[in-house]
Amino acid sequence: MIGLLCLGNLFYFSCENKTVSLEQKSQDVDRVLEEASRLLNSGRLRQTGLYIDSAFQNLGELTPADEWQKHYFYTRLYLFFHKDNLNAQEHLDSMLLAIKDKEAAHKKEHAQNFFSKGDLLKAQKRYQDAMKYYFDGREFARKYLNECETSDLTYQLGLFKYTQRQYKDAIPLLRQAYKEVQTCPQVDQELYLVNPQKYINTLALAFEKLGQLDSAAYHYERALAFLSAKREDYPQDEQFISIAEGVVLGNLGGVNLKLGNWEKAEELLLRSIEINDRPRFDRYDAQTAKLKLIDLYLQSGKLVEAQLWLDELDRDLGNREVKNEDFTLGLLAWKNMAWRLHEAKGDWANAFEHLKKFQTLFDSLERAGSELRYTDMEEAFRKTENEYLLSIMNRDQQIKKVYLTIILLLFFSAGLVILLVNKNLKKTKQFNMKVSKQNLEMQDTLTALEQSQAENTRMMHMVAHDLRSPISSMTMLAELLIESNTVSEEEKTMLEHIKASGHNSLNLVSDILGGVNEGEQMRKEAVDLQQLLQYCVDLMQHKAEEKQQKLILKSQPVSLKVSREKMWRVISNLIGNAIKFSPKGEEIIIKLLVQKEEGVVRVSVSDQGIGIPEEIKEHVFEMFSGGKRTGTAGEQPHGMGLAISKQIVQAHGGQIWFESNGDRGTVFFVEIPM
Repeated sequence: MIGLLCLGNLFYFSCENKTVSLEQKSQDVDRVLEEASRLLNSGRLRQTGLYIDSAFQNLGELTPADEWQKHYFYTRLYLFFHKDNLNAQEHLDSMLLAIKDKEAAHKKEHAQNFFSKGDLLKAQKRYQDAMKYYFDGREFARKYLNECETSDLTYQLGLFKYTQRQYKDAIPLLRQAYKEVQTCPQVDQELYLVNPQKYINTLALAFEKLGQLDSAAYHYERALAFLSAKREDYPQDEQFISIAEGVVLGNLGGVNLKLGNWEKAEELLLRSIEINDRPRFDRYDAQTAKLKLIDLYLQSGKLVEAQLWLDELDRDLGNREVKNEDFTLGLLAWKNMAWRLHEAKGDWANAFEHLKKFQTLFDSLERAGSELRYTDMEEAFRKTENEYLLSIMNRDQQIKKVYLTIILLLFFSAGLVILLVNKNLKKTKQFNMKVSKQNLEMQDTLTALEQSQAENTRMMHMVAHDLRSPISSMTMLAELLIESNTVSEEEKTMLEHIKASGHNSLNLVSDILGGVNEGEQMRKEAVDLQQLLQYCVDLMQHKAEEKQQKLILKSQPVSLKVSREKMWRVISNLIGNAIKFSPKGEEIIIKLLVQKEEGVVRVSVSDQGIGIPEEIKEHVFEMFSGGKRTGTAGEQPHGMGLAISKQIVQAHGGQIWFESNGDRGTVFFVEIPM
């Protein structure tokens, strides 16, 4: 419990003053409250009061936001450190006055006012009244604040459950607070650095109190990892991060002590003491770590070490300015350790004396806290909520009368609307008849167009099929003449042109037939894509060699159910385009990648060619579009290859696209589902 209160006070004062709803707050006020927080958490209560009184006198006129923040600090100072409820009430009244008539602009501060009033009533042991203010604050926050802004209010409810020793009920609230604070922007240092690790640490304390030590250790480790990760992001808050790490290390050391890991526990506790037992650090938490270390030495039989630390802790408690619940709990733990130490030494008289003092103080604390522990927060919330609903019901009776009048007016208006609608209904029917007639005419036109398209398709198929034989014969004769060695070089050159034109024409005919047949049912089979790619590369190798280009294949084995001939056509077309639009001497890279997590196979063809200009990118996959361009060696395009390739890929349920950076090359991608 001591570790929790020290930790809570440290975080509350060190950065709580950094949240204001709308009005910009003075950085001077920030600095004053941060310095006061450091003084307070290092144990210098009297110096804190003198410093803050003097500092605010020198700041001059404050904005309403600054006034609220100043009195909020004072309120918590008197509630949790000075134990002066009268002064706490005065500053709470000043908090309310600072934003009076400005609640709409300061919703978060207004919600916190409810919680602060609840804290004051709790300190006055008026627990049921405190519950009402907690309820009102929670309802206001739910209605007007977002999750980030309600996170600390949710945490305060969880902390209240914790102080009641209702640890199991506290855990859901603490988890909810951590979930809400995750929605906060990174620019807010308090909400993104301070509060998350505070919530994790308190959650770990709740698990520790329930005896779930493994869960507690896990969340302490989470808090340490969180602080370590934030150290680089917030170098200006190195001291705060070190203090927080010291607190969590002490708590983790206590868990390892309970688990019987004495060596690890000793190491963690000594590190915690080393960090926080220094001026301007959290010396109160260091006292908590010392208590755990004394307990460890008593359990392990190291009585000399236990005595040394017990004497040092006695001096710490004697010099302590703040005499709050933290101090009382520390004193109780010290008497327990002193009794056990004297008992271990066989000094029965001193052991009995310390045992009596321990028991007396323990009974006193139990009596003081029993009423709070047995206050049912949820029952109080339900009671307040019922009262709230009753007031709403009374108000609803008055509202119903207004609603009845409005309904009568609506009925009258509806009658007028019906008359107007009926008047225009005949005109609407006539208009609909005209539209229906036009729709029928359009449908007839569409049917005629579809029939015409089908006829054109059949005609194109016939023409393309009949062209294959003469073109093939022409090409074959040109090849025979070239190989006969009976023609001159000039004639041979002309025959080479005839041969190249014949091949281009055959490719064009194949593309036309492929496009025409694309709507037909494809015959799919299991195909080794790696082997298919290698085959395509081998076939296209001679074209690449003509331009001193190099084809590089990077693939891996994969079998896929596709149409072998059609997929070969797609890959060959992409490689052919890469050769066509790449300068001499360039490399063309073909990759095959299996992406199991996405369930697809991706093939890419990458070149360093002339790229695709912006003005034709939208037309690349269109049949006979304006996206045609001449190759780097004067190769003439057909304007159909990519359009047909897209039809084939889509017929396989895949997609094809490209990436091009102006004139610095192009990469085409084909993705087929596995």
